[in-house]
Amino acid sequence: MAMRKKSVFEDVLKQLNEKNLVEIVLHPVSVTEIQGRRREHHLPSRKPAPSLARLLSKKLFRLCVLFLLSQKPRYGSEILSWLEGHSPLWSASPGAVYPLLKKLEEEKMIVGRWEKGVKRPRRVYEITLKGLNELQGLRESVVPYLEVAVDSLEDFLQEVEKTAS
Repeated sequence: MAMRKKSVFEDVLKQLNEKNLVEIVLHPVSVTEIQGRRREHHLPSRKPAPSLARLLSKKLFRLCVLFLLSQKPRYGSEILSWLEGHSPLWSASPGAVYPLLKKLEEEKMIVGRWEKGVKRPRRVYEITLKGLNELQGLRESVVPYLEVAVDSLEDFLQEVEKTAS
């Protein structure tokens, strides 16, 4: 069985979770705490930084779903399976995925169609041009903060490991 490549962010969160430190790190981050990193990551200077928890719960989830649909049309169950397989710390549930799919469809970011001629009808979702534009905007607004979060978590983890030895 092939090993999948893990992201640095996932590795750091997993290590923190093993040390029961995730709750500490996921508290909102103030602007002053990351101002020293703004120039390095080209973050907008006038907007307050969103908390990591907010990114994880709102924008990042939306980014993931739109990203997956940009690759190919998918069933809701495929999206659930992908999320569960790629982020052990992020519990994906039908109660989160399907309402988001419905909302994205209402916003015309995606279109859903029922598959015909199959035993059990399933809905297939595809991204629209408007959804691709939203995906690009989310990439531009979320990724810089994730880079800061990853750096902050790596720094924090190094400090924890230093004090543990």
